[in-house]
Amino acid sequence: MDDRSHIQGAGNRWLLLIHQLPAKPAYFRVKIWRRLQALGAVAVKNAVYALPANEQTQEDFEWLLREISEGGGEAMLCEARLIEGMSDQEVCALFSRARDEDYDAIAEETRSIGAELGDEPPPEKRAEVKGQLTRLKNRLAQVVGIDFFGADRRVPLEGLLAELEDRVAEPASEEPLEPVSSEADALQNMRGRTWVTRQGVYVDRIASAWLIRRFIDPDARFKFVPAKGYTPAPGELRFDMFEAEFTHQGDRCTFEVLLEQAGLDDPALRAIAEIVHDIDLKDAKFGRDEAAGIASLIAGIARAHPHDEERLAQGEKMEAIGRLAGGVAHDFNNLLTVISGYAEILLARPEIAGRDQLTEIAHAAEQAAGLTRSLLAFSRRQVLHPRVLDVNEIVAGMEPMVRRIIGDDVSVGVRLVPGVAAVEADQAQLERVILNLAANARDAMPRGGRLTIETADVELDEEYVRSRNEGTAGPNVLLAVSDTGIGMSEEVQRHLFEPFFTTKGPGAGTGLGLSTVFGVVKQSGGSIYVYSEEGRGTTFKIYLPAAAGEVEANGALDGAAERGTETIMVVEDDESVRDLVRIMLETKGYNVLAVAGAEEAERLCTDEVDLLLTDVVMPEVNGRALAERLSLTSPSMRILFMSGYSDEAVYRHGEISPNAAFIEKPFTDRTLARKVREVLDA
Repeated sequence: MDDRSHIQGAGNRWLLLIHQLPAKPAYFRVKIWRRLQALGAVAVKNAVYALPANEQTQEDFEWLLREISEGGGEAMLCEARLIEGMSDQEVCALFSRARDEDYDAIAEETRSIGAELGDEPPPEKRAEVKGQLTRLKNRLAQVVGIDFFGADRRVPLEGLLAELEDRVAEPASEEPLEPVSSEADALQNMRGRTWVTRQGVYVDRIASAWLIRRFIDPDARFKFVPAKGYTPAPGELRFDMFEAEFTHQGDRCTFEVLLEQAGLDDPALRAIAEIVHDIDLKDAKFGRDEAAGIASLIAGIARAHPHDEERLAQGEKMEAIGRLAGGVAHDFNNLLTVISGYAEILLARPEIAGRDQLTEIAHAAEQAAGLTRSLLAFSRRQVLHPRVLDVNEIVAGMEPMVRRIIGDDVSVGVRLVPGVAAVEADQAQLERVILNLAANARDAMPRGGRLTIETADVELDEEYVRSRNEGTAGPNVLLAVSDTGIGMSEEVQRHLFEPFFTTKGPGAGTGLGLSTVFGVVKQSGGSIYVYSEEGRGTTFKIYLPAAAGEVEANGALDGAAERGTETIMVVEDDESVRDLVRIMLETKGYNVLAVAGAEEAERLCTDEVDLLLTDVVMPEVNGRALAERLSLTSPSMRILFMSGYSDEAVYRHGEISPNAAFIEKPFTDRTLARKVREVLDA
């Protein structure tokens, strides 16, 4: 029997073939390369190829070593428990990516054959496709033989091949159909079972496990087995694996199949199914914008948690945090808009007593808004306002503030490489990243030390990005923040970017600082790495893709330029927010029509309205639909949307364009005045 099975994360041993081939003849170099590909070996360094160590791979490499020597080359074989510069998980990921590419190539050919087949192919076409199908299945068997770690793309490919096989099968005679069980019966049959899936769980299995525990059986147990050769015991159901009861069917992922089989017809679950499909099958069938961000998050969970049960637990935790961040934020931000708005209005009146108390109220509201932004940033649901920035300018501008928060016993060094490339990011959030990392460094140096902030232009190659499964290949800007503090253990580093994780004592921190950094960097298309040793300090390295275009200047309006006399219609279903916005705008000189909903807005709107300021998500008619209706009455009217919802809700549920004018709640009197003036003057 071919002993090729290895369990990811179980302390792998690696066989390394190190070779030097003669420059000529060229065909010999190609021959050796093809042999390495056929064995399933992957390049871990220049001229160094790896295979998992077992008797079969030892024999394979020994024959190849002999072949290289006979061809005039030099080669040596060694066994290692660690590969320098790479974790076991990163090496395993190289193998899985290589096999996924093989599976994808077969899948592409399978889809092409299926597209040419037609709905009712003649017998000769069926025979031709059957021959092609046999060839494709043989190719699949070859790839499976070198799929050491159960790559994700195998299961959907098997579904495609099975679907094609069904299409070329001879038409069956009509048989009476068995009565279909009800949805309740289907759910009942799924309960009280042990759910079995292959090891190394990823997005489809994480999502499917969440679906099972959340909507099918709260007490479901999970079992993780090798990808092939497993026979289920009584009471077990397999999912997302070969010959499973619930797995890919055609172009549907396991999550979609489970959803249908369980009879769970819910719009929110269908939306999740579309996201899982786009990540898992990589065919952009639904074009879900969230797919890329969630894929990065799942990749981070997989890297941080080698054990499958931990990955499932992290997936469930993200659901809870996502619901908190997306749902609560809307109502919370409405309340904060009212609190901070009235505090600002009162503070602008010199005759008002109790100014110290009002200042404290305004400060507390801003802190609460910051907490909401932290949650939204971690779950990557925050509305960003990216523009082309000079990172050197940002760091230089932040240096005085960093020095203030870092304290006198810590020296600050700033090393900025002149002329680094521009990046596209939200300035306020990038500044927040720097402050959070500086504060983290300060806490790591209770007896003083040195904080260093550096920038540089770097080039990330494809291999570097592929080995880490994140980041953007090509020109990047490095922002590094280092300290000489106490450092971190490997255990702490594994949990570093999790929300609410903190090593500080009770009341000393929220545990959201570094998770916020992680979310902002990822949402900006970048990547972040941490290097730390206990007693030797820590370095955070952030890579942001270089941006084309000129650095945008920061425009500012003076107090007089924030005023106006135009007519503004405010549509907001929350009475407290509506009244506050009306007062804010009237104090700036505007004529304001404040209404609670679409019906009243349509009745009062005329061509004299210069600007529509509307909430995005409202009962009955959303902001986009209302804007379209009112534009018929007043075609020249400008439109500004506002919301306390996340950008996902704004752009999907509200269905406004990402280019539409938008202001995020909570906002201050001055922020609103500037935004209104900006839209009116555009």
